[in-house]
Amino acid sequence: MVAAGPQRERWTEPVPTSPTYWLGTDTLSLGLPWIVPGATVTLAGLLRPEHTVLEFGSGGSTVFFAERCAEVVSFETSEEWADRTRAALEERRLGNATVHVVGSIDEIGAVLGPDARFDVVVVDNDPEVLRRSALRRRAPRCGPPHG
Repeated sequence: MVAAGPQRERWTEPVPTSPTYWLGTDTLSLGLPWIVPGATVTLAGLLRPEHTVLEFGSGGSTVFFAERCAEVVSFETSEEWADRTRAALEERRLGNATVHVVGSIDEIGAVLGPDARFDVVVVDNDPEVLRRSALRRRAPRCGPPHG
C-alpha cells in the first residue's frame, strides 16, 4: 500500500480508475476512501502512524485510515453500512477503529465527551444528520495533539 519515505509516506499502488471505483461499489473492499484518487494519494502522504481520526460516515475510508493511523472513531447513520464496515475492519484485523451508529448530532457529543481531540476530521455523511452549523457548534476541538 504505502512505503515509508524520508519524511512522508509514498503511495506505491496504482491510482484507482475502474468504473466500479467511481461508482463507489468497491471502495470498501479496496479499503479506499470514495474521493478523487489524487486526494487519496495526498492523504496517504500526510497521515502519520500517531494520528487520530474522527470520521462522519464510514466505509473504505475507515479501513484506509485504520491501516495508517493510531485510532479511528467513525460515526455512521446506517446500521447496515456500519456492520459492513466493521466486517471489513475485522477481516483485515484492524482493531484500532470503532464505528458508532447515531441518528443525531447530540449522540456524537455523548460518545466523544468534551475533551476529545483529533488530528484529522473527515465529513462524508447525510447533511440532514450532520449539518455544518451543528457540527461546528458541537464537534470536539480539532487540532494537532501530535504537533
